[in-house]
Amino acid sequence: MRGCLAAAAAGTCVVAGFFSSHVEVTNQNLPLAYGDQPGMQLFLWIGSAFIIWVCADVALN
Repeated sequence: MRGCLAAAAAGTCVVAGFFSSHVEVTNQNLPLAYGDQPGMQLFLWIGSAFIIWVCADVALN
């Protein structure tokens, strides 16, 4: 149950962060091109934290 809640919370934050950013054009280097926007920072930090959490969970179990 805890994993489902974490995935739902991370997914919600990532989607909200991405859609609150003003991304005019697609750029392969998303962090450098749009990293100064608060929404994109939320997207990048939460997405990274979720990936780290999943990797740690897999490694420890």
